Amino acid sequence: MLFGCVRASLRCSGKGYCGTNPLATKEVPRLPLPSLADTCTRLARKVSPFLADPKAAKTTQDAIDSLLHVEGPKLHSLLLANEQRSGYPYSYVEQYWDDMYLNGRWPLPINSNPFLTLKSDPARASMTARAAAISVAAAKFAH
Repeated sequence: MLFGCVRASLRCSGKGYCGTNPLATKEVPRLPLPSLADTCTRLARKVSPFLADPKAAKTTQDAIDSLLHVEGPKLHSLLLANEQRSGYPYSYVEQYWDDMYLNGRWPLPINSNPFLTLKSDPARASMTARAAAISVAAAKFAH
């Protein structure tokens, strides 16, 4: 939790850098914002192995096309406008990432993960049992 307290206080420092960590200064290059077309192409490539059913593949491709031509341009323009600002956030993902991790008042990282949603498991009600099961599953997957 110390990290959260320190990080939250850095937003208002106004000193042009984040704390005393030289790696967190604004001198570090900004994370580049990919184009919307590139993002949609990469999304289609990444999900294609999971779409063996032709109907699911078409539905997914239609959703990606809709993102590219309907909703996406407005959302991407908002990201581009945010990217033009100087100061915090120093990357187009930083504010959302910080808000996701620092605004929630739950134990991290088991209960807060932007890439994984875990279903409730009555057999592993305690956090320790759940963490152990996840660790074992990850080790089995890796080997």
